[in-house]
Amino acid sequence: MSNHDPIESLYGDFSATVKTLSAASEHSFASVTQQAAAKSLLLSAASRFESLMTRAVVALFENPTGTSTLQSSFVEKKALARQFHSLFDWETNNANRFYSFFGPDFKNYMINCLAKDDLLRAGVSDFLSLGAERNKLVHLDFVTYSLDRTLDEIIDQYRSALYFVEQLPTLFQRFDVPLELL
Repeated sequence: MSNHDPIESLYGDFSATVKTLSAASEHSFASVTQQAAAKSLLLSAASRFESLMTRAVVALFENPTGTSTLQSSFVEKKALARQFHSLFDWETNNANRFYSFFGPDFKNYMINCLAKDDLLRAGVSDFLSLGAERNKLVHLDFVTYSLDRTLDEIIDQYRSALYFVEQLPTLFQRFDVPLELL
């Protein structure tokens, strides 16, 4: 995890604001701020994951030197632009739909990786949970939607999900290496 993670910074700012309001006995303002901050943190985390994962997928189609190719430009602009949320079945507790877009062998590879890595499995689960909650927040009236998560719960899920998101490029690279060698 980066020392300059923007989600961690946002969480720190929100937490400090809520604590300051509580310490000043402004409990009503602290409660309203906590609720609004939790929604903002959730949307920010989901947006960050979309950006990181889109970059990881586009990188699969770049030259080894990291320069764009026709394929990477096409994938980024046409296949992924505004399509990220359609890559997942947010109501299930697995990312098999996403994995299957890379073929049945990659899907099976990921299922095997998940069976051997508890942190990865938890990260996928938390990633999907945050994404599903993001969809509800956005599509079920942001202002009136009652988010039943605190800032601390959201940042804990973010940290767990970030493990999955950060491991994805490595998992793509290792796909051709037999699991026994990992």
